[in-house]
Amino acid sequence: MKPIARLLAASLLLVVTAAAADDVSAPPAATAPADPHDPAAFAAVGARMVRDGRLDRLGWTEAQIAGFLEGVRAALHGQEVPAGQAAQLLANELAAQIQQVRSREHPAAPDRADKLEAYLRQMQKRYLLQRSASGLCYQVDVGDYGGLRPTPRDVVVITLSCVGPDGKTKLPQLSQERARIKVSDMLPGLVEGLQMMTIESHARFIVPPKLSFGDGPWPDGVAPGSPLLFTVVLHEVISPDAPP
Repeated sequence: MKPIARLLAASLLLVVTAAAADDVSAPPAATAPADPHDPAAFAAVGARMVRDGRLDRLGWTEAQIAGFLEGVRAALHGQEVPAGQAAQLLANELAAQIQQVRSREHPAAPDRADKLEAYLRQMQKRYLLQRSASGLCYQVDVGDYGGLRPTPRDVVVITLSCVGPDGKTKLPQLSQERARIKVSDMLPGLVEGLQMMTIESHARFIVPPKLSFGDGPWPDGVAPGSPLLFTVVLHEVISPDAPP
């Protein structure tokens, strides 16, 4: 699912859940029964989606809001909206901005943040990893010297193996063999890491929670807030500009 689609789906889930919780204690209406199909009800739900999804914190212009609503309207009518490079870059940017807003609203408890930092330092030392400015820990073995490096627009064929923070517990729900995936559809930490690789290279990444699922829903069987250890093999890079 595209990042912006995940964002809207998560926002809608929050709206529906919160609205249901609010309605439990609501007193019976003294007037005629409410019509859930009233356009005003849809407007209220839309406003709540924006607030719960933190979209009101992004400082959009009227033109940007109009473009966003145009895309929503087209999708609801089953119309395709071409997603070029600018759209992919925007989706990644929005996901990062919303994650930053949520982090400021709900900062990690000092004890938890300290433990995570101590863990990452220990793993860096154990596996001789480097760390990027975003917090991604990585070690990339060079494959094809001077070879093609993926961009967020590209599709890649990769083998992913993921284990939990103990380095032993296998997470098959996050592991795939020769999977064909668009780079921009992957976890933010893997999007960053893949762009360091060339064809036939192997890499080890330790992805902190803010670069994986953050405050969003986590896969079943994966402890929310835990760092994830990935080993990645890059088999192929398919550019969208390549001839068919």
